[in-house]
Amino acid sequence: ARLDFTAWEIGGHPLQFTARGRSRQDLRPQTLGFESLLPRDERHDRLYEVALRYEPGRGRVIVEAGRLGVPMLGIGYLDGVSAEVRARKTLRFGGFFGKRAEVDRFTGFVSGNKYGAFARLFNGGSSWPGVFDASLFGVREFAGATVSREYLGVQSRLARKSFQFSQWMEVDLLRDW
Repeated sequence: ARLDFTAWEIGGHPLQFTARGRSRQDLRPQTLGFESLLPRDERHDRLYEVALRYEPGRGRVIVEAGRLGVPMLGIGYLDGVSAEVRARKTLRFGGFFGKRAEVDRFTGFVSGNKYGAFARLFNGGSSWPGVFDASLFGVREFAGATVSREYLGVQSRLARKSFQFSQWMEVDLLRDW
């Protein structure tokens, strides 16, 4: 089962509520000799996003809180808060803070805080060559109280009616940790 729900203009205010999740259960009558690798009954429940967003149409600030599906791929999911400021019509700056969301329960995964900042340039598809969107971001992640990763990232997209070109790149800042 999948859930993808969004409500806009809640109570006549510029509030938006989003919920996205998935529930899956695999029932296998036989595992064909793979009993140690494939359980007969396996369930995966994932909650990707449950967030409340404040975004006034002509306002300069956007604030979002909850389990966030941050739109920049390298940042991933976050249980926390994100804020964005519209510096110009096509330029935004923002930041985020929270805990790394445990979308998949990996063995040995140690959750920790994650924070960072970003700049986003876009044209909204209003001019040639089509929809253009580029983001630059910096992120610091923790595993418990230890810094586990620091990186810079770039994500961009160029789209027209007949094609879309996307790219995503991360550069880890390896320090003496």
